[in-house]
Amino acid sequence: RLAQDDDWLRAHWPELRRAVAWIEALRAETLADPSAPTYGLLPPGFADGGLGGVNAEYSGVFWMLTSLEAAVATASRLGYADDARAWQALFDDALASWRVAAARDQRSDAHGNLYLPAVVGGGPADTPPQQAQWMMAEALIHGSYLPPDDPLVEGTLAMLDASAVDGLVPNVGWLE
Repeated sequence: RLAQDDDWLRAHWPELRRAVAWIEALRAETLADPSAPTYGLLPPGFADGGLGGVNAEYSGVFWMLTSLEAAVATASRLGYADDARAWQALFDDALASWRVAAARDQRSDAHGNLYLPAVVGGGPADTPPQQAQWMMAEALIHGSYLPPDDPLVEGTLAMLDASAVDGLVPNVGWLE
């Protein structure tokens, strides 16, 4: 897409379909138990984004949403209307699941800033609010499904700003 090489995209369309099918299959694994924290999101995995180990993290969910949004836009642009419709429905459903989970898991930091912990289900109470919070910034840069004036976005950015020490936010990635 960045190279604007539509011929290459068309030639590799089967691979893109398989990638979206893989996302859909992973997400389907979470739909068996509506009471599970990961319901409608993604199963636990190793995201390597600041927590280490296998976790149910929002970073993978943000990348899933960003990827699906890009796949829909590309399918629409190239005229693959059936794929665009199916993938839009998948994106809409996944985004709705994220909104439900985010509403359940959001917290406020010591300054009253609303944020979403990196771990689905909220994670341990002693996890610093800024821990592994690179993911929302990436979603803002690469996607358009989170408006910058969303209260959770504004709160997360304010929480990161309030966490800064000498102009840098500690613990936002995998290094303290």
